[in-house]
Amino acid sequence: MPITPPKTPSRHRRRANRSSEEEVYAGPTQSLPVETSLSPVSNPESPPTVLQRPLRADGVAEMVFEVLSPSHHAYAFGKALRLEAFKVLDRNNVGIQGCQVGHRLWRFDPREEHPLPVTLVIWSKEIYHHLWRDVCLELRDFVAQASPMPIGIEIVDPKAEEVTRSFPLDRDDLIVRSWWRVQSSILSILHDTDASMMTAIRRGKAELPKENPETIFVSVPEDSETDWVVVRDSIVEVLDQNDLAGVAVEISRGTPSLYNSSGKRQLPDSIWGDRAIAGASIGPHASQELYSSTLGGFVQLQDSSDRWTTFGLTCFHAVIPPKPNKDLLLDEQVMRTWHRNGFSPADASRFNIPICQPSERDYRYQVDLWKSDIASDEARMSQIQGERVANHPWSEATYNSLELMVRDSQQKISAAERFFTDDHHYLGNVFAASGNRLTTQERTLDWALVALKPERIGANMFVPNDPAIARKYFGPGREKPVSEVAPPESSSRVFKIGRSSDWTMGSINGVEMFSWDDHDYNNEDGTPIRRVSHDHCVAGTMGSDCCMLGDSGAFVIDDEGKFIGLLFGGDPKGSVTRVLMAHDLFADIKKVTGAKGVRLAPA
Repeated sequence: MPITPPKTPSRHRRRANRSSEEEVYAGPTQSLPVETSLSPVSNPESPPTVLQRPLRADGVAEMVFEVLSPSHHAYAFGKALRLEAFKVLDRNNVGIQGCQVGHRLWRFDPREEHPLPVTLVIWSKEIYHHLWRDVCLELRDFVAQASPMPIGIEIVDPKAEEVTRSFPLDRDDLIVRSWWRVQSSILSILHDTDASMMTAIRRGKAELPKENPETIFVSVPEDSETDWVVVRDSIVEVLDQNDLAGVAVEISRGTPSLYNSSGKRQLPDSIWGDRAIAGASIGPHASQELYSSTLGGFVQLQDSSDRWTTFGLTCFHAVIPPKPNKDLLLDEQVMRTWHRNGFSPADASRFNIPICQPSERDYRYQVDLWKSDIASDEARMSQIQGERVANHPWSEATYNSLELMVRDSQQKISAAERFFTDDHHYLGNVFAASGNRLTTQERTLDWALVALKPERIGANMFVPNDPAIARKYFGPGREKPVSEVAPPESSSRVFKIGRSSDWTMGSINGVEMFSWDDHDYNNEDGTPIRRVSHDHCVAGTMGSDCCMLGDSGAFVIDDEGKFIGLLFGGDPKGSVTRVLMAHDLFADIKKVTGAKGVRLAPA
């Protein structure tokens, strides 16, 4: 089929867009910079300062806003600050769309778990430069006199808060049909840079996929000193030479990651049962330092006597730490060998690497959550003691209900503590793992098998935590059995269930994801090797993330419940996820373990 270039936009329009203040974006539509006025965190000892930043500068658009909860220590002051803000705005005759007190959260940086200091955010479409400065200074004076805590003040154009969405490409999209012509040239441009990842997806702020431009998306390190404007223009030139003027180029600072997590997630009630749960939390035994990940499900290996044995399946990086770890008592030479060559059954006979479900980090968070619920309920019970004594019927009923909730939380804590004290959370030891290797086709290998305790062997049955999702996709049964393997089709709809984001939906992207990795353990002397791999990837079909940190190891399945592959990493900012496909996965398991056959465990 001949490829016809789009009538619009023209190359002249693209060149105009290169001069915009969005430093490393070149697309088919002009994006006019809109200024945002911010005040830094207040400090009574420092002189007031007001900073004006352009739209999307300094990571403003990469943070999300979280309103303070009533239990937060600054909630009362936040209400007073909000009222004062309305008074100041009224005195200055400034109209706004909204005003709220809360936290800024770093959305895309997995290293940053803590929110920024409390912040007052005022949203307005109008840009009154001198008025905004006056408003900021008045509010800073109020904060300095009324609160000892640091408070940030932001006045933001709502456009700066709009979320950029990612959508998968279809096989009929222009860049997909032309990829064979431009792929080598783009990779050559990026080869000598410190780029981390590159793929092609649809990216934009529109809710409908086709209303967003096809985009070459490149992720680079936060501290990169490369002149990315020059790199962007070189990629644009390749696209223009191949009649792809309608394809945008976005180069974004951020770190593609392996999707294990030190974040906090509530655990499903079923996690405390005898049998292991597919799609739920796991982690190294007796270690609070390592991350939590996902037990994808169960596979069986056939030995030389045709006997089949069941193992748990997850990712290599979910069970083997990247560096020597004091809990596992492993030296650097041993770790380097495993990362370079993999972890064989012979290694398993010499080294015990125990894995548990749930992870100890998630267990402790869940217990703390129940204790917090008890404290909140007991505080409420104390508040209604007076009404209860006065024989108010509703007070009596509320008190009794809270009493039952406290008792229920206490019983859950006791059961969870017994579960850990009696070592029921212990799944088994790592039996074999891939290491940081590539296939002969330069696809990433990232898998691990856990030799399970017999009583903890579970089934490949997937049950979303959200009942509404279960009803929508599974009907009355609320369960999805997985026992067959299916080859992927480009743009086919897929699902996954993981420790952090539960059940989500996406599609296989029409273009693979290319990743440049520096691995410390791939040379004999430990020096890093920079290598490029290309993997199948999934993007959310609704423009939302299809996975989160902590989902590494999750099974990816199709509409019929057939196994597609194993989720192991991706780029949180680009909302694309890397998948190790079933064919490569099973072939490498056979190679490392010497198994005669590999199959999914019966559902």
